[in-house]
Amino acid sequence: MDLQQTQWATSASSREAQLLAMVEELRTQVQELRQQRAPKTRQVLPETDRFTGRTKEWDTWSMTMRAKLRIDGEAIGDNEAQFFYVYSSLNAKVQALVLAFVRATQESREWQPLALIDYLGRIYDDPNKAKKAGQRLIELRQGTTSVTAYIPQFEKVLFEAGAGTWPDDAKITTLVGGLNKYTRQRIDGQLSLPTEYNGFVRMLQTLGNQFGPSYSNDKDNAMEWEPVRAAATKTAPNVSRNQRQEWRDAGKCVRCGSQEHWVKGCKYQATRSRASSTSSRSSMQSKAKIIVSTVQPARTKTTARPSRPLGEPDEPWTYTPTSSGRGGG
Repeated sequence: MDLQQTQWATSASSREAQLLAMVEELRTQVQELRQQRAPKTRQVLPETDRFTGRTKEWDTWSMTMRAKLRIDGEAIGDNEAQFFYVYSSLNAKVQALVLAFVRATQESREWQPLALIDYLGRIYDDPNKAKKAGQRLIELRQGTTSVTAYIPQFEKVLFEAGAGTWPDDAKITTLVGGLNKYTRQRIDGQLSLPTEYNGFVRMLQTLGNQFGPSYSNDKDNAMEWEPVRAAATKTAPNVSRNQRQEWRDAGKCVRCGSQEHWVKGCKYQATRSRASSTSSRSSMQSKAKIIVSTVQPARTKTTARPSRPLGEPDEPWTYTPTSSGRGGG
């Protein structure tokens, strides 16, 4: 190859290198333009509430924050943005408590938002919460709470105690053990009982909706408050016949309105209606009038004496009936 051909080959390779460099630069510019024009990722979950430092709120808040970072982490930004997102979701008092941890992270530049949540968990999480929940599960009782309101409370404590994985028969036994005697009587009246826990719970909810809520001390509900007030005097409330008929149609006690027992087992005394009391008083008054009307003439005959002018001597006097009912001597 002569000198001219060598120069041409060298110049061609240099031109090719320049073209390749230009192509790479254009690709970079196109990529940057695409990123600029790409729509910003929107957050799916709502903003997380601030953590106030209450221990009972920790489980809910930590789970919500972890879900927020997992679902909307890309929309929030890189690890540093996510780290300060968690920090900004804390109350001022809690921020001051973890400030040393945040400063150490700034110095190391190792932004780990989940590490900040774990650090908060060591402060606010209760390591004995499962044990305490298990004790509450054993002591939990329905009392006067309605079945539909008691089941969510039982479910909450059940999973807090880590008993959600128990066998169905163990969960059913624990649930029935906390029910009051009236609810258990309703269960005993069923022809067949589900052996699956979810089916058993649905059966209880059906019974609760069928018989209505239990009475309690909730004064916001007039029907729930009225029997409690009657219990203080041990006398059933005085209600109209229509109200008692409504209780009878609903399968409730016609004396106090409770759905927990029939009238035979009601602990309240029967109250006489106003009409019967009025009728009784009228009867007693009528009897009194009869007695007075039969006694008064006899007393008049033996004691009444006619008047005579002053100065006249006393003379023997005999009662002689007249048309006016008077006697003279």
